[in-house]
Amino acid sequence: MTSAAELKRLIGQRKAITVPGTANALFARVIQDLGYEIVYVTGAGVANMSLGVPDIGLTTVTEVSETVAVIADVISVPLIVDGDTGFGNPLNTIRTVRLFERAGAAGIQLEDQVFPKRCGHFAGKAIISNDEMVAEDQGCGRHPARWRSPDHRAHRLQGRSAVFPRRSTAPTTSSMLAPTLPSSRRRRTSKS
Repeated sequence: MTSAAELKRLIGQRKAITVPGTANALFARVIQDLGYEIVYVTGAGVANMSLGVPDIGLTTVTEVSETVAVIADVISVPLIVDGDTGFGNPLNTIRTVRLFERAGAAGIQLEDQVFPKRCGHFAGKAIISNDEMVAEDQGCGRHPARWRSPDHRAHRLQGRSAVFPRRSTAPTTSSMLAPTLPSSRRRRTSKS
């Protein structure tokens, strides 16, 4: 079973899943060794750990893609990857999806912020227009032929980001996996 198919299977169980974030292959191995079923590659973590900078849009799609490839080589559980804003316009978003998929991503989280983006923890974020959001979704998420695997599918909701399994109907808010919440509503969880 591909990692994308495994992610789809896990999401299909419709249960809460803790998805710890990583910025590198060593942390990903620890997360897998602790028994977690999915690993999240955090854009903020990659910016912080690789460049020593805050998550303000300074990482490139190729830097994140290379990080994803290294992580995918050392773990066997599915990876959900922070695709930021798709690293630009709708054409850049299509390229981001293809690069991340080739690198080993099972799912991709896309944000609907304007580019360059601001970290979700920072104030002053602006959201792209509905027309631009639709153009990006039509470019990558709503046309599965753009993906190599039919099990991949990305969605974005205005002001929130989420990853969904591929399905024939539009998802509802209740079907989101790991939605981005305001920092005041985030809770730290530990695996017992």
